[in-house]
Amino acid sequence: RLEAACARALTLGTVGYKSLATILEKGLDRRP
Repeated sequence: RLEAACARALTLGTVGYKSLATILEKGLDRRP
């Protein structure tokens, strides 16, 4: 999940810890 979250963060241009935590909390790493 962390790798998927990192890939999504890179796509969005946000690579901070808080952004990654939010992506994981909201399950956004599982969305296409």
